[in-house]
Amino acid sequence: MKYKLGILIGLFITFCTLINTDTYAASSDKKSGDFVYYVNNGEVEILSYSGNAKNLVIPDKIKGKKVTVIQSGAIKNNKYIKTIKLGRYIKTIYGDDEGFFPNCKNIKKVTVHSKNKYFFSKNGVLFNKKEKKGIALQYYPQGQKGAYTIPNNVKVIYGGAFINCTKLTSVTIPKSVLKVGPNPFRGCNKLCQIKVAKANSKYKSVGGVLLNKKGTTLVSFPNAKSSKYTIPKNVKKIEGYAFSKNKKLTSITLPKKVTKIESEAFSNCTKLKSITIEGKVSIYNQFKNCPKLEKVIVKNKKADFIVNYNDDCYGCALGIFYIEKHDLDAYQSKNVRLYAPEGSLAEAFALKNNISFKKMD
Repeated sequence: MKYKLGILIGLFITFCTLINTDTYAASSDKKSGDFVYYVNNGEVEILSYSGNAKNLVIPDKIKGKKVTVIQSGAIKNNKYIKTIKLGRYIKTIYGDDEGFFPNCKNIKKVTVHSKNKYFFSKNGVLFNKKEKKGIALQYYPQGQKGAYTIPNNVKVIYGGAFINCTKLTSVTIPKSVLKVGPNPFRGCNKLCQIKVAKANSKYKSVGGVLLNKKGTTLVSFPNAKSSKYTIPKNVKKIEGYAFSKNKKLTSITLPKKVTKIESEAFSNCTKLKSITIEGKVSIYNQFKNCPKLEKVIVKNKKADFIVNYNDDCYGCALGIFYIEKHDLDAYQSKNVRLYAPEGSLAEAFALKNNISFKKMD
């Protein structure tokens, strides 16, 4: 009798588990109107939106379950949306390399449910209340235009906050900002200058370019500033994406003190033709997708800049910086000429690997 009772209890527990799976773990994708979503631990996560509403409302609940997450790319490539209203329970919005709500160029305003504990909006711009350092600017709508002054209580600017805001012309960073994510202004093709309050303890602006307070790290270069640029002589590091998506820059000079360039610092600079290297610096994928790059000038005889090998050069003319040693012939570019002093390491590399080389006086 006890044996049979144990079997019945086991079957009952199994049955309850099956009918309540979405309460404890992620379920399969579901659809509600124009939203595709799934349920994770009893809460709804939005996966995609396919509608054409001008004023999009993210609901508080779907089928009685709280909507808490908008996954990366869930709302993208939508030309209809002009405003978004976030529901009461939204607590996480994920972004990707193209930011939050990518390629939704007509969004002018984001509003938030008054009882939401995680987000709020001001003048249509979205802010996160729960960042550890304090209030964070999370998303600036691509449809807004002109100059923008970040509010004085903001501590953090997320890396995806302003991506592809093509109507933005200038930004003013207040003294309160303590952290700026990887170039949040990439793809802002009309951005002429980035201003910083003099009282800011972490950052400063030099000629409209964003640097750390000491002037040793270049954080962001405005896309509409100039076609030719020499990095300030005291700069030692260039942060990731600092020049990314610049459609105006044609030549760049790296001074002697620059020893570190982070990932994709110059990626997708579609008009960049010339790089001048005055010091010693490692190059791997920082110039990814620069199809017009044709001249590399190396002024330091001992510059062992070709020290990291990586085949991550899709769409880039500068094949010599991105090749695996065993795939040299396959990745070598015929469009690039290396300029360096006679007897330099760069010359030796070029001669050994049959790369076009010209001696520099």
